[in-house]
Amino acid sequence: MALTQKIIAKGEKLFKKYLKCFWNQAKNLKNLRDYSTCPPTDLEKIALADEYIAEANRFINLGKPANAVDYYQKVLAIYPNHARTFFFLGMALVECNKIDAAKDAFCNSARFFERKETELIWGTVPLINNKYLSNAMSDIGWKSNTLVTHYYSVYKREDFDIYFEELIPTWLTNEILKTRLSPYFSMLYILEHASIVFIPFLGGAFGSTPLWDFESQLLQQAGIKTVLASYGGDTWLYSQILNPCLRHVLISDYPQAGRSEETIAAKVRYWQENADIVVFGVVDGISRWDVLPVNYVCIDESQWQPKKYYSQNDGINGVVRVIHTPNHRAVKGTEFLLHAVEQLKAEGLQIDLILLEGVPNERVRELMQEADILAEQFILRYGLSGIEGMASGLPVMSPLDFEVYTRLLRRYSYLDECPIVSTTPENLLINLRTLIKHPELRQELGIAGRQYVEKYHSRKAAQYIFGSVCEKLLYGKDINLMNLFHPLLSSYNKSSPYIHHPLLENNLPKKYLEY
Repeated sequence: MALTQKIIAKGEKLFKKYLKCFWNQAKNLKNLRDYSTCPPTDLEKIALADEYIAEANRFINLGKPANAVDYYQKVLAIYPNHARTFFFLGMALVECNKIDAAKDAFCNSARFFERKETELIWGTVPLINNKYLSNAMSDIGWKSNTLVTHYYSVYKREDFDIYFEELIPTWLTNEILKTRLSPYFSMLYILEHASIVFIPFLGGAFGSTPLWDFESQLLQQAGIKTVLASYGGDTWLYSQILNPCLRHVLISDYPQAGRSEETIAAKVRYWQENADIVVFGVVDGISRWDVLPVNYVCIDESQWQPKKYYSQNDGINGVVRVIHTPNHRAVKGTEFLLHAVEQLKAEGLQIDLILLEGVPNERVRELMQEADILAEQFILRYGLSGIEGMASGLPVMSPLDFEVYTRLLRRYSYLDECPIVSTTPENLLINLRTLIKHPELRQELGIAGRQYVEKYHSRKAAQYIFGSVCEKLLYGKDINLMNLFHPLLSSYNKSSPYIHHPLLENNLPKKYLEY
């Protein structure tokens, strides 16, 4: 008898140890309905699960996440592989401040999602460049969408595909919770659809949540690849910026980043360690990059028509129009341009300076056609505005003088083909005077600028860069990403004519200079 009792006790112990999850499911089902004599049918299970999900959602909406947790767990007792329920359970646990338990739930969610499509998602900061990159990839057959938090006033809502707010379910009516939970619903969309996400070092959907340092692990669990591309403000650690003049203007225009360096540094370190691919954006404070374009920003060049007519005005026989598009004046060096223009006017030159601040992109496009020179900026190397200027056939002025930054891009990328006139506050007066007095030089640089954009900042260039990245990540193709643009090794660089122009390492030849 004693032996029989020991065998029974041992059996119960083994049963609870190895079948604990099923034991708990059975207990939950018994507590919810009396199925002790008649197990529920499949239809009854579906109805019961729907009832519990609705009740859990109601408690979320009421701000009672602990109650919601109970009901989501009841659903999982019926359907233990239900990916969405695991995700909502994780969200409710975050609201309960049970972060570790939430991470477990999210990981379980990621394990069970099945994605049938290969979708590229670009976000979540509303950078217009993401629109161009996404559209370029769509043009060659990839399913690609932008996913953003909002849009800036100089652009249009329809510039981006999906907004966080659009992914919030209709049952959530609590306005405070909508704001707080919208990143989670966006992550849910990513888990259900994405194969690769393209994000800055701020992170993606979880970037503003307590789970920002868990995002990579969750995406990895779901088999989703991450490509990191900096836009500057997400990456700069002011104490590590090599150029003190750049550091100075950033502190002037963006002082908060200097006070938040530890937060920025933590995210930079996290993504440098965990990203699948890092696309070169900045040098300072970065430990790795896997692709080295001079600037990965690409546009839809068809929207920016090159000039059909170049003015022969030289400031004496007629007015020369100079356009400048500062969003923040210190970073762009606007005060140096204003001073130079006043000096040249005092010399008798006719100049019309067009300052565009907060102007819609369509209007900028129109005014580019009317201008003769784009004085882009004088502290930071060229960006989107400079690319738009070159696409419009304008000669562009931006600084490409800081050897620590530029030698890398001349030796291992395509900077020597760039026809931008390297301009700093110190040579701004000379360069501007020279461009004003030499309309034939403006035309030569403008034509070369358009060619440069078509080769390195166009839809074709975007497809080459990010198509190579996607094929390596998703299909394991043997692609040397680091040498995509190496002057000697790149087949792409050699596939179209070298961009010839009169500049020597982006400086005007002495024969042109007007002192």
